[in-house]
Amino acid sequence: MKTLPLILYILLLVLGQSIIKYHYTPLEVILSDHRLFLKASMPPVNLSYTSLGHREITGYSSEVAQTDSTPFITASGQRVRKDLIACPRYLPFGTVLQIDEKIYYCGDRMNERYEHRFDRWFPTKQEALDFGLQYCEVYLIQ
Repeated sequence: MKTLPLILYILLLVLGQSIIKYHYTPLEVILSDHRLFLKASMPPVNLSYTSLGHREITGYSSEVAQTDSTPFITASGQRVRKDLIACPRYLPFGTVLQIDEKIYYCGDRMNERYEHRFDRWFPTKQEALDFGLQYCEVYLIQ
């Protein structure tokens, strides 16, 4: 990454301006109150949404009885987190899904007997039990 030209830094200090912007593609460097912020410039993206239909969504938590001997590591090798979801085996890891207006990433696997079910991770067993079994529209985002 290129460094901010010294003249802009001096202008900020001498003139006491609260915000000076220096555009450097594809990053925008913002100096505000003597702090440096970087903002990525992203081109507009056209996304397509494909409905996979109404699917069963269940909840699970990280305990050996519900998983395997490594309950905090998913089948993709990632550590569990709220935006990872266990998916049917026909969806590759990293697939982006929308369920109930939230974005999830396929990072874990369902048992083979569940061909169309998804499983959300929850930090506690009680939260997973409270979530229960729900039927939601699932969208594949590409």
